[in-house]
Amino acid sequence: MITVAISAHTPRVATTLPEALRSACCQTRLADAIVVAIDHEHAGAAATKNRALAQVTTEWVAFLDSDDEFLPHHLEALAARQEATGADVVYSIPQIPSAPSFVAAEPQYGLPFDPDA
Repeated sequence: MITVAISAHTPRVATTLPEALRSACCQTRLADAIVVAIDHEHAGAAATKNRALAQVTTEWVAFLDSDDEFLPHHLEALAARQEATGADVVYSIPQIPSAPSFVAAEPQYGLPFDPDA
């Protein structure tokens, strides 16, 4: 079971949160729950994500910032990778449309996390 945890910051809630929610709701593998934490206190991204995480009751959580969007197969791909490998943590590398020269790193399936990569 997967919960999508969306953190939102008050200056952009009205403009970006609807698209983030749409992308979470239009998955090929639907989330079992969606929680939204809004940073009304200007506590910062980490505190807001921790508040969202505190609401999660499922085994898995997929974080989404309110100014980002999931591709339609995001949850399906992460769940499939976790099931295939038994990994404790599965994460993705984002697409960055505003950075056309951005090249994603080669997949690191089954390897330990490398913070320098």
